[in-house]
This record gives sequence, structure tokens and C-alpha cells, in this order.
Amino acid sequence: MRVPERLNRAQLVVSDGADGGVKLLDTSRWMSPLPDELRDALSQRLQSSLDAVDIYQHGLPATQPAVRVTAEVVILDADLGERAAATIAWTVKRLPDGKTLSGRTEAEVPAPGQVDGVVNAYRQILAATAADIATSVLALER
Repeated sequence: MRVPERLNRAQLVVSDGADGGVKLLDTSRWMSPLPDELRDALSQRLQSSLDAVDIYQHGLPATQPAVRVTAEVVILDADLGERAAATIAWTVKRLPDGKTLSGRTEAEVPAPGQVDGVVNAYRQILAATAADIATSVLALER
């Protein structure tokens, strides 16, 4: 998954209030690089909802119809104690014929509390993104 370079940090990045800038939360860090965290979370959701296997991560041969999912975070923004928002563009490509569907998930959810609220809001946004992608995967199977 691709993310804007300004967000590709070990620390969580949030809005810095009225001036429109961003603030790095030095004591709140991702466990792995942000693109990996987001990809893994999205993959887990898709595997669960579609009863599928991520052959990219597991290195297994595709014995069932295969699809390739690509995603890019266009916007990922949060105000501590208030809200989190994201726009994630994605494409689902059926293999081997190449039939493709693309979409965009835009979401804004409350993020009460501090860092835990932001992380939970991001989880909700990724769940919504996974649901949108899963719908497209199922549409390609018809």
C-alpha cells in the first residue's frame, strides 16, 4: 500500500490545529512502517470477509481464481480527540483476464480520546475500505 511520504513515519502524524500543519507524536509509534501496517490490516480484513488467502504474503500458488488488490492512501488525517478521516483509492484486478474495477473509499469517523481513539478510527476506516473492496471482488466473480 502506498502512503503520502509526509505520513510515512514511525510516529503517528496528526493535524496540528489551526495552522493546517502536522505534528509527529514522538511517543506514539507504529509497530512497523505505516504502509506495512495498513496493508496487513487491509489484507486480514479481506481474507476474513472473503474466506480467501493472501498469496502475496504467504507465497502459496493460486489454486482458486485470483485477484490483485492495490491501494493508495490519498488522505489520512486526524485531530486528536475529535475525528479521523481518510481517502483511499483502490483497484481490484482479476487474473488472468485482467478485468478491473476501481474505487475510492472516503470516510470520516469520530476519534474520541487521544491516540487510542485515532487508531480505533483508522481501524474503522480500513474496515470500510475492506468492505468496499470485497464488494468489488465479489462483483468480478460474476
